[in-house]
Amino acid sequence: AGLDKPTTGTITTDGRPALMFQEHALFPWLSAGKNIELALKLRGMAKAERRGRAEELLELVRLGGAYGKRVHELSGGMRQR
Repeated sequence: AGLDKPTTGTITTDGRPALMFQEHALFPWLSAGKNIELALKLRGMAKAERRGRAEELLELVRLGGAYGKRVHELSGGMRQR
C-alpha cells in the first residue's frame, strides 16, 4: 500500500502487494462469513460463488463453522485470521 518502505522481503497476493493490518478490520454488524463475502464482492466475484469461497477461506485458517458468528463472538486471534 506504500505506507512504509520495507527493508527486506515482499508480501504479495495474486502478484499484487499485500497489506496486513495490526488490528482486525471487520464490520461488527456482519458475520465472519459476510465480512469475507464483502471483500470478495469488491473484487468482482459473482454472488453465487461468494458463500462457498468464504467457507473455503474460513476452513483454510481453521475457522470452519464460524461463517455465521458475529465479530464479538470471535477471539482476538480468530478475528485476525
